[in-house]
Amino acid sequence: MEENITYKPFAYIDQYNPAEGATVYYNTEKTSTVKKNDCLYGTSGNLVTLIAPANKFISTESVADANLQAQSWLDANAQAYANNTEFALLELQHGEEKTLLVY
Repeated sequence: MEENITYKPFAYIDQYNPAEGATVYYNTEKTSTVKKNDCLYGTSGNLVTLIAPANKFISTESVADANLQAQSWLDANAQAYANNTEFALLELQHGEEKTLLVY
């Protein structure tokens, strides 16, 4: 599977103009939590949560369809978001003393 390395923000609803009289449905808030996975050997990434806010994805079919769009966006973008916005940690221990280095 090819890894997404570029985070793609979603298009906001103000760019969508439904046909006059059309019934539209909006997504509920969805989240995806993933761990940064591009850290150097010996370091570990932290967990990152990406949010698809409520009312950002629109469907003329159903709320379930709007939620599916939001989930698809999260699935396509969460890992790249984590890798591009967070840091990796290296824990060193010398005797009783622990040191965390941030990369």
